[in-house]
Amino acid sequence: LGGAAPALAQSAASEDDPYDPPPVPGAIEVDKTATPSSVPEPGGEVTFSVTVAHAAPDAGPVYLGSLVDDVHGDLNGRGTCAVPQIIDPGDAYTCSFGAFVGGVPGFIETDTIIATGVDSSGNPVTDRDDATVTVMDVPSLLTVEKTASRDVVPEDGEMVTFDVTVTNDSAVDDITVSTVVDTVFGDIADTCAVALPHTLAPGESFGCSFDEVVAGVAGQPHYNVVTATGSDDDGVAVEASDDATVGFEPTPMIDLELTQTFEPNEVDVDDSTSLTIVVTNQGPADATGIQVSEILPDGVTYVSDDSSSYDSTSGVWTIGPLASGASVSMAIVVSVD
Repeated sequence: LGGAAPALAQSAASEDDPYDPPPVPGAIEVDKTATPSSVPEPGGEVTFSVTVAHAAPDAGPVYLGSLVDDVHGDLNGRGTCAVPQIIDPGDAYTCSFGAFVGGVPGFIETDTIIATGVDSSGNPVTDRDDATVTVMDVPSLLTVEKTASRDVVPEDGEMVTFDVTVTNDSAVDDITVSTVVDTVFGDIADTCAVALPHTLAPGESFGCSFDEVVAGVAGQPHYNVVTATGSDDDGVAVEASDDATVGFEPTPMIDLELTQTFEPNEVDVDDSTSLTIVVTNQGPADATGIQVSEILPDGVTYVSDDSSSYDSTSGVWTIGPLASGASVSMAIVVSVD
């Protein structure tokens, strides 16, 4: 058929123009682009733009009869694409369509569009072009927040509650947390509200809480770090840490003074005398938990006392707190054997 066309053209030539050259073959050129060229996992919408240009300026119009994408199929009626189209020399036909592109991180979709038609002589014309879209990994983000219930405790120590919150702050991936470990107190998984390993969806969190006595020296604060480790659903290892610091205040200094006097201090057998005990806190700090052990000497017998907190059996006088500069006294009546 290709060889017959020139002969047909020559038979139609006029006497004034004995040679009529054969028609110039038509041609098309396809250009395809993807916007955007990458999408975050697990995928997203992409706009594909297609341009079919008349590529033979000396030829007649071409008839575009088909637009087919090897991934997304026949494009007729999809988006702004429609066939058939007549494309004149120097012109181009442009259309676009949208599609979802998805997959695991690193997946590359390469799809090719094939345009076919015929030129003005009925000869087939075709061209193709492709576009690629890459599915990009979205990094996972695990966060840990740790707090201590006390900022400062006495040097001799007090109980402190440590609270830990582990959160999946990722945009996409689930995270499976497998360990939660403290640099000072060790594995604290058994203090968490969930059993480990535990999977957190984006935005989810769980808490851990534990109590420990913290003691130390003023000027050398207690410092400990909690680290949570695990992996996201792409198999990528993740971890996060946070710390808490507890300072120490010097143990309060106190100076207790104790005096004892008998009145009268000279008595006969079977007479009574009064033993007065005075406890004074000379400071500089208030005192707490004061007890006085007053064991009566041989040769005297307990009769009575004026305190509600003296145990005559054990000989212990429980005073409790005593402010700096304050005094407290007790009198015990005894008889001389």
